[in-house]
Amino acid sequence: MDIGKYGKHAYAIILYIFEHKEVNITQLKNVVKNSQTYTRTVEKLQEDGIVKSRNYVHNRRYVLISLTDKGKKIAELLMSTDHIAEGKTRICPYCNTENDMDAVYCKHCGARLE
Repeated sequence: MDIGKYGKHAYAIILYIFEHKEVNITQLKNVVKNSQTYTRTVEKLQEDGIVKSRNYVHNRRYVLISLTDKGKKIAELLMSTDHIAEGKTRICPYCNTENDMDAVYCKHCGARLE
């Protein structure tokens, strides 16, 4: 999935929402300083079913944003990609299974990890 098509801040926004479960849209200023930027990015993510929004019961101007199931899967994938990039896991060259860094054999197919 090409997260970049949603804007350069989409990656950070998705992970921020994932970490906080549900956020007021103005909380995204912790990730992106320009409100036009995060509003536009959230709109694009919402159009593709990655995030959903709802108005707070007591104040309709207060918009809460959360990830859909699709968005949660994307966030988990992004988190695992970060894990791999940091060298905390080893990928089996035969079946592409993620293994612990100290693993000698793949937990899925049993191939020796080099």
